[in-house]
Amino acid sequence: MLILAPNSIMRHLLIVFLLFVASPSFCQLSGKVVAISDGDTFTLLTASKKQVKIRLYGIDCPESKQDFGNVAKKFLSGLIFNKAVNVKEMNTDRYGRTIGIVSIGSININEMLLSAGMAWHYRKYDKSKKWDMLEETSQKEQERVMGKFKSNCSVGISAIQKSCSQMMQQPLIDEVPYQFDSSKGPIKSILALIHLRD
Repeated sequence: MLILAPNSIMRHLLIVFLLFVASPSFCQLSGKVVAISDGDTFTLLTASKKQVKIRLYGIDCPESKQDFGNVAKKFLSGLIFNKAVNVKEMNTDRYGRTIGIVSIGSININEMLLSAGMAWHYRKYDKSKKWDMLEETSQKEQERVMGKFKSNCSVGISAIQKSCSQMMQQPLIDEVPYQFDSSKGPIKSILALIHLRD
């Protein structure tokens, strides 16, 4: 049986503690968001005036030139631009960006993007069952709403196009102060916004 001296035990505990504290998964950054690159990447300005490129961990959004890329970028911008955020560092990618879970207070921004249908769960790098469920719930809600729209639509496509082009000539969001209501879900919140115009 191996018996360690008190000094030896303290040394071992200190090493374990230092390894725990130095682990990248426990590092935290904080600062103000000064730029949004796309739906899952932004620039953070730390208190020491250092700019850090942050890539949201565990999710993937459409790129800016892909369908809904600008929508995802604007959504992220509405959530975090010019606001103070905390970033739990998870890793660094091959481009030198910090990969992290971003929060404002108790709100997890990565989860907000999944819940709103603005991102896919990046299962290759994250195995969270909760995030699987958030993505799946969002997709089902989108399918349900689109199914209702298709089944209730009795007018021809040209009438829809004409109506949409008329609506697009009127300002939509600039006239209405819009706040995402997480209790309603993303689709219901967007539909509520559209109904405000009627």
